[in-house]
Amino acid sequence: MIRETSLYAYENLKNTGELSRRELTVYEALERLGECTSINIMSYLGENNPNVGRPRLTSLRDSGFIEECGTREDVILGSDTVRKQILWRIKK
Repeated sequence: MIRETSLYAYENLKNTGELSRRELTVYEALERLGECTSINIMSYLGENNPNVGRPRLTSLRDSGFIEECGTREDVILGSDTVRKQILWRIKK
């Protein structure tokens, strides 16, 4: 369930044009998925290229919209390799 304050923040971001189209797409995915890794976001968006999302996560973090909230082991897209990944969430 999405909180009313989150909806307000999202609508405000969308309407002000403060985020690029790709940043907004990643932000929306994170809003829907909750705490997750960049791999989870890319899978949700149907992307195989991590460069679609990771730079957006960094810029969203640097702008104060999202934050790191831990780590989790996850399978790297397109392989069987398991690596520790950063968990992300919308900043409270």
